[in-house]
Formats: sequence, structure tokens, C-alpha cells
Amino acid sequence: MGKTWDTQSVIELPGQLSAADLLTIGKQLITVARGEGKSLPRRIVKAVDRIEAAHYSLGTARLEPVPAPSTRPAYVASLEVGRRWSALHDFLGGFVKLGDDKRSPVAARLLDALLPSGLSWSRRKNKRMWGESESHAARLGQKQNAADLEALGAMPFVAAIEEAHRALGVELGVTARRAEPPAPAPVLDQAGELRGAMKSYIIQVVAHVDDDSAAAEPGARLLRPFEQWEDAPEKKAAPSEPPPAPAK
Repeated sequence: MGKTWDTQSVIELPGQLSAADLLTIGKQLITVARGEGKSLPRRIVKAVDRIEAAHYSLGTARLEPVPAPSTRPAYVASLEVGRRWSALHDFLGGFVKLGDDKRSPVAARLLDALLPSGLSWSRRKNKRMWGESESHAARLGQKQNAADLEALGAMPFVAAIEEAHRALGVELGVTARRAEPPAPAPVLDQAGELRGAMKSYIIQVVAHVDDDSAAAEPGARLLRPFEQWEDAPEKKAAPSEPPPAPAK
């Protein structure tokens, strides 16, 4: 099989460049090229545009790392279900505390019908929480319960519970198939795109200089960030001299 001639195989970038190194050199290239103003030919401007786009993609990937798989959204949704059931419990409990009010016995009956064991179950998480809430939510729609809840003005609480319960079911994939978010492109792929953009840039600059000998000086400026790049390890600080011995 013959050799493949493309920018990836023909051009070599200096050293072993990390993603952070590529971001630094890329920014230098963009700064130098934009500083040349309108004197650059269209093909180099397009190459710089490609570097800029790849630089942005890689920078964004580094600033927003791919989160590890987590049950946090479902955990938060289960907490919300618990909070809303607690709100209904407090609302009904307020009427019970009125004692002699005609609404007190209605509220007491509802508490016994809807939450006979109180709210201890509402501290459960995720699928266990959904199952408990499903069992209790079914009682909200029973004819007598629904009529009494409406008479007491509790329907906003019922609607809030149903909304949170439905959201938890979707989040857990119990009542609907949860849409998986698209996986972001790995940093490795975005770094490769920036490398490719840099190599194409080098080819365009060299080709421009080859076509026009007067472009040698600006061409050298455009490629100087590569020449100036240092991949040497950091020097360790020299050990400080020990303090002089105290005079006797």
C-alpha cells in the first residue's frame, strides 16, 4: 500500500503536545495572524478560522468536563416529591389544629386516608420513593377524598404532588423512556481537530511563502509560535544555602 499524503502525516508539530499546550499555541497563532490585518490571503484566513473554531471546542471541553454517570437528578426529584407531600400534610394538619372548626374532622379523615403512617416513607429515595408516592397518590383521586380536598382548597397541593411524582417517574424511566443526553465528543477528538487545523495552517503559510518570496517575513512571523515553543521540563529551584551557624 502506498503512503498516504495528507496534513496529518506530512506535518509534525513540536514535541508531545498536551491539550493545554495546544490551547496555548493555538491562541498565539490566532493572535499573531489577526495582528497581520487584511494582508493575509484568503486561504490563510480560512486556516486561522478553522484553528479558532477548534480552539474554542477544545477549550469548552476542558472547562466543562464530561460528568460521571450519576443518579443525582433522580435524587433531587425524589426529594421534591417528599417536600410536596410534606406540604400537603402540613396544610391538612393546620386544619386539624383548629379543633372546633368544621373543617377539622374533614382534614383529620383525609390525613388518616392519605397518610395513615405519616411521612416516614417520604425520606426514601429514587425508585422506592416513587413506589410509595404512587401508592399514596392513587388515594388522592378517590371520589370522597378528591371532593374533600377540593372543599378544603387543597387542590394546588394535589397538583404539585402529581407534577413532582410524574417528573420522578420520567427521570427514573419508570413511566417513560428517559432520553439520554448526547455524549459530548471526547477531549482527545477535539485535541486532534486542533492539531489538524494547525497542520493545515502550516501548509497554507508555507505555500503562500513559496508562491510569493516577499511573504517570507510575514510567513516567519505567522509560524514563530511553533519555533518559540519550549517543551523542556521545568527547572527545579536550587537548594538554598543553610543559614550561618550562630556565633559562639
